[in-house]
Amino acid sequence: MSFQGLESNEAYVWLINAYNPGVITRIMMPPEINYIVATFISENNDLFIGGETDKEYIIYMIDLDRLNLNTIRVKELLRYNK
Repeated sequence: MSFQGLESNEAYVWLINAYNPGVITRIMMPPEINYIVATFISENNDLFIGGETDKEYIIYMIDLDRLNLNTIRVKELLRYNK
């Protein structure tokens, strides 16, 4: 699931644990992201996040199989201009 933050420059993603629905993790996106455009989960348990800045779109990936909640790593995959 993805949600926009309360302020216009605060974008984040919420992960809800399927095995423990009471656990919700909020992942802050880089500050340049204005909006979360879309999220997708692959069959390999990779979460893809499309973010929008003022000038471009950026696609990020989180490997959910290797997710460590103490050090969540958001990997940038692709940037393209609007």
